[in-house]
Amino acid sequence: MVNSESLLTDQALLEIFLKGVDNWNECHQTHLVKAGIKPNFSKIRCHKFNLAGVHLPRAVLHEAYFRKAILSKADLTRAELSHANLSKADLCGTYLSGADLQHADLHAADLSEADLANAILIHANFRTAKLVRAILTSIDASYVDFRLSDLQFADLSKANLQGADLRSADLRGANLSEVNLSGADLTLADLSGATLIRANLRGANLCGADLQHANLNRANLNEANLTEAFLCETNLRHAELRAANFKNADLHRTDLTRAKLELANFQGVDLRQAIRQDWEDSQ
Repeated sequence: MVNSESLLTDQALLEIFLKGVDNWNECHQTHLVKAGIKPNFSKIRCHKFNLAGVHLPRAVLHEAYFRKAILSKADLTRAELSHANLSKADLCGTYLSGADLQHADLHAADLSEADLANAILIHANFRTAKLVRAILTSIDASYVDFRLSDLQFADLSKANLQGADLRSADLRGANLSEVNLSGADLTLADLSGATLIRANLRGANLCGADLQHANLNRANLNEANLTEAFLCETNLRHAELRAANFKNADLHRTDLTRAKLELANFQGVDLRQAIRQDWEDSQ
């Protein structure tokens, strides 16, 4: 049995933690939860540790080193992980809702089916990370590096991705409804089949992006750069497209019904292939 009085110091807690996940989880459930103790393991080094299923909700893990660690299905709900190194870590199915991951390094990490709802990810590095079917609803991910990341079928609804770097990211089938992507860089991103209903893409760079079969109903793309973008059978009904640049874009069977197109640039585009109710009604 662990004496509750021995749990008063962070050093004592750390010693228990390093004895293994089962021992720590028992201690956490039996003593820490009841006492309301929040462990502080700032700057802990757990390189390649197997911590699958560990319970560390609300833990202070500022600048922790979890590179290549196994944290699958761990409970890190509302944990403090700012500036932590989680690069190449296994975070499949991990609970990170409400966690603070500002400036954290998660490049090449596997976060498939992880729950990051309401997490704070400002300036975090997710380059080449795998986030297939991850829950990212209502996250604050402004200025995050998502370059070459795999976000297929991820739920990013109502997320703040202002100024985020999503160059060459895979967002096929992702839910981006009501997301804020103003000023984001989505150059060569794959958004085919994605849902972007009421998304804010004002001033976003979508040069060469694949938006085939995407749903951008009522989205704001004012001043967006869609040069050479693929918009085949894309839904742009009621979309705001004022001063958007569609130079050399493919708009084959793109639905522009009731779209706002004032000052939009369609140089090199064959608009006869697009669908717009206004035009059809006038014929």
